[in-house]
Amino acid sequence: MKISKFLSVCVLLASAFTFSSCDSESSGSYSTLAFVNYEGSSTDGYSQFVYNEPNTNSTITFRSRVTFNDGMTPALGTRLLGQFVMVYGEEFKNGSVLENQAIYKLSKYSDVSIEALSGFTLSSTQLYLQSIIRAGNYLDIVALADAKNSDLTLVCDANTLNSGTPVLYLNYETKTSDVSETQYFASFDISAVLSQPDVKSIRLILNNANGENEFIFPITENSK
Repeated sequence: MKISKFLSVCVLLASAFTFSSCDSESSGSYSTLAFVNYEGSSTDGYSQFVYNEPNTNSTITFRSRVTFNDGMTPALGTRLLGQFVMVYGEEFKNGSVLENQAIYKLSKYSDVSIEALSGFTLSSTQLYLQSIIRAGNYLDIVALADAKNSDLTLVCDANTLNSGTPVLYLNYETKTSDVSETQYFASFDISAVLSQPDVKSIRLILNNANGENEFIFPITENSK
């Protein structure tokens, strides 16, 4: 399987991203796209992945046979986008073995930065947000964006870190006005924010071309 940095597909958001050749069958199998972490390989040729369930810290570990591009195995813990085959009616579960159709490098994979912000202004460039989910210690993002000539960053205002509702800014900047948009997949590790003892929710602000500019993600004891 080739590791591609960019992927153009129409996705239907569920606990993972699913598509099934645009038919309405309710039996058989289908392909699903999921953000996963690579956790190594075994002598039998299978790779192990960890899937974070949305809005919780619950994880599911499963195996799949994957061939990485040019034998370049990613570092342990690397977050990737995998395309797996699922049976209708079944969900990710611990210990399962799934067929892999492709594995993709994310457009952006980074940690949240924590900075004391004063008079911070988001870039005027709008991100066409399609989906954003908190999955464990990650914010997983699907958007239409210029993947080659842009940068997406996530910053937490240090002044709000101990407020119970830290404020995060998702900032999208392009280096050219000649924008070529494609499917854009990003994931940010926000464990530095979620590890704060008093956090009850996180507030995300962005310049969104597709709806809301602000999102609140509740963080309960059961979802930490």
